[in-house]
Amino acid sequence: MARTKPSEQRRSDLHDVLFRHNSHASRPGEPPRPNLAIDAQRNLLEETATLPDPGATAIVLYHAMHGTADHILHAPDDQRRLLDEVTRICRALLET
Repeated sequence: MARTKPSEQRRSDLHDVLFRHNSHASRPGEPPRPNLAIDAQRNLLEETATLPDPGATAIVLYHAMHGTADHILHAPDDQRRLLDEVTRICRALLET
């Protein structure tokens, strides 16, 4: 088993804290399972922004950030480029 560098382990641990995976994800045709992070984002957006669909925006923001975190975890040299782009995308979604 390959040893993980401490900084890589910290990134992995942070990812796991921020993006907890539900071990029983919903199947096609089932309603989505609750996601506390998305629910919190939706509530925050409802309270602080005027958006056509805060729930949909929360889902898109969550997955943009999660995908970025996943990629950086495996390709840390891309961090700056991806953080810049996800920041641009998130700002664009919120500037309506």
